[in-house]
Amino acid sequence: MLNRAARLQSAAAPGEVVVDARTWLLTRGAVTTTALSPVPAKGFPSGLRAWRVDGAQAPAQPDADPAFVGRDDLLSRLAGYLRGGLDARHPAVALVEGEAGIGKSRLLDRCWQDLAGDVDRVVVRCTADGSHVGLRSLLGLDEALARVDGRAAQSQGAGVSARTLGEVRWAIRGRLTALAARRPVLLVVEDTQWVAPALMEFLADLVSSPVPRLATVLIGRDVPIPVGQATTVRRFPVPPLDPGDSRRLATLLCGDIELHDGDTLNQMVERSGGNPLYLTQLATLAGESDGRPDLFPPSAEAAVGANLDLLSQPARRLLALLAAFAGRATVADLTEAASTLDFAVEDPLAQLVERRLAVLADGAAECTVPMAAEVAYRRLTVGDRASVHEKVAELLRPRVVRDPPEVERVAHHAASAYTAWREFNPGSDDERRAATDAARSLCAAGRFAILHSAIPVALGYVTMARDVDVGDATTVLELAAVEAYARFASGEPQVARSLVEAALRDVDPESHRAAAADLILTAAATAELFDGERDRARIARAQALARRSGDPGAISRALLFQAYGAIETGDIPAAQSALEEAATLVRQASGSLSRAEIYGNLALCLANGDQPAAAALETCERLYREAGRADLLRVAISCPMAYLQHMAGHPEAAVDTLSTAGSVCDELGHRHGLAAVYSFRAALAERDDDLPRAAELLGMAADVYGHAGLNDPAGRARARQAVMAVLAGSQSPSQLPTPHVRAARWADEVLALVVAALRDGDATPLADVLRVLDGVRARACAAACC
Repeated sequence: MLNRAARLQSAAAPGEVVVDARTWLLTRGAVTTTALSPVPAKGFPSGLRAWRVDGAQAPAQPDADPAFVGRDDLLSRLAGYLRGGLDARHPAVALVEGEAGIGKSRLLDRCWQDLAGDVDRVVVRCTADGSHVGLRSLLGLDEALARVDGRAAQSQGAGVSARTLGEVRWAIRGRLTALAARRPVLLVVEDTQWVAPALMEFLADLVSSPVPRLATVLIGRDVPIPVGQATTVRRFPVPPLDPGDSRRLATLLCGDIELHDGDTLNQMVERSGGNPLYLTQLATLAGESDGRPDLFPPSAEAAVGANLDLLSQPARRLLALLAAFAGRATVADLTEAASTLDFAVEDPLAQLVERRLAVLADGAAECTVPMAAEVAYRRLTVGDRASVHEKVAELLRPRVVRDPPEVERVAHHAASAYTAWREFNPGSDDERRAATDAARSLCAAGRFAILHSAIPVALGYVTMARDVDVGDATTVLELAAVEAYARFASGEPQVARSLVEAALRDVDPESHRAAAADLILTAAATAELFDGERDRARIARAQALARRSGDPGAISRALLFQAYGAIETGDIPAAQSALEEAATLVRQASGSLSRAEIYGNLALCLANGDQPAAAALETCERLYREAGRADLLRVAISCPMAYLQHMAGHPEAAVDTLSTAGSVCDELGHRHGLAAVYSFRAALAERDDDLPRAAELLGMAADVYGHAGLNDPAGRARARQAVMAVLAGSQSPSQLPTPHVRAARWADEVLALVVAALRDGDATPLADVLRVLDGVRARACAAACC
């Protein structure tokens, strides 16, 4: 540091101030400077870059883009079309497409200048950093809308309930609708060649059901048309400049450069093919060669490469790092990543900023010429790429706790590191380490997708993990656990069962107890589906493994299965106790797959247990608050919470709670939840002794269950409806159906006995009802004594 200061001081004349790259980057917006020749200094082979401070006020920064020529007609048509959408005259979805460097972003920037003033702009950039296969870009859109709205998006950290993919889309549409009602909104999605399926599905829905005063622009080299919407969008292809406009642009770009050969300008125009980026690179080469280029590169990429050769090696490497970070990274992250390639970032970053290859703002650097970064990245050796991606994954991994979507970027970089190590040094310790890291990271990304009910996305990550050659036993079990859960959730229980059997046959469960416990519980769920009976021995084995693992997620899921069995037999206190412990554990766990089921069933136990209504309501309200913006989980908690509100003497609040829950289910199209709301509204009507209304609501619940293909709950609701109708005097007892009785389900047995008593006019079955209820109470008392 002393040597650096002394060298800078020696380069300054009396009364002058000379600064290095680090200081120049921090102060260039506040002072005017002049670049000096590199100052010889120990440890700096190419010299120390330096600037003389000339004044206290910086000049206005010139526009870094080439002059805007030849696009006036296209600009007018695009702006007019978008203005029609912003004014709600017609839906507006524009596809702005063209080759790299053709001027798509420049066109939209100029269009924004014409539209700005009374319009909000929301920009989402698609990137090939893992976001293009997962959910991060869709969640990023929610965050971008929250910033425009002036409110923070929901934290996604540990202890926060994840929203389903449907809830996320619904929330984004709600935000867009609210924002557009206040001010017109221009939604811009950049680089759509990397658009993730989850985001594209949302955009397709947005196109098919437009939001008034919203205009959408999709920009990219290859813009996919939202599925089924080919007739409702308008294409705005950006063509190459014609020769006349190319000549005008070349003249502007060359400026004061004296082109010694009169044919040089014509060669530049012809070679560029009307591509502004290519033409800009050629003009830069002409300037660097004093107007006498020996040979023009044959393509835009080659021209970019030729210009990269004019940079220092550290500057080229820094540009490659920016590409690895998908074009943007904090200076702190770049500094850490640069350590793997053994160079410091200050001087090369200053060089990139000077040459307008990067901009620096808010402590982050962003590449302004993506093609340049891509070319620089491809020039890295395979070994360097492996080291860089490994370092980036290492940097991002700790951030997953507070920002779970980062898990997708971790998985991308870990998988990229593995691919590079396999090519660079196959069979090495480096490759084996990278394989394990990649498989585990992809598993974590799969779990994240499952949390959001994005099962196809989860299975995509599983497929990628299966392609990694890893023999580590713990990783094999982890991968099997994620895939079995996803297969079961996607309606493939037989596949899930086969995965479980194969994994537990080939790998010792003790090698990864938490994953083994998950596998065994999934096997128990498939057995119950096929055999109709709960496998208590399996559940007990899973719980023992989970307890020994100490993993809060595994223990909480085992406790959930234990609670299911207690609920089925009517032992509500035992179920509540298990679920309360499980709820405590999932608050500690990151990415628990069972949070929604635990909270929902705990709320049900609170409504059906022996705890005083006021105390149970207080706990239920806490669960509701902890659900955050997970709307369907809030619905699941709302139903029993409304029942408790009614029991605690707040009938109006109970009605409002269920009304809100019903609206959410209706808007989300969640039929199962809507049927549950109807059932709980019927329970409130029954408490108010309005039996005809209770019967009507149960009939509505049965219809919704039936249309959703949920035959068992539909049959129960229909039987309860008939009982209410008989008690209300509107139906003959002889018309009562015989309900299906599921083994070990005490509530089904009670319902069947009540139906038999009413239909036959014989009170004898009611004695059996009391016997069943006494058995339930006896189990509850035994659990309380223990």
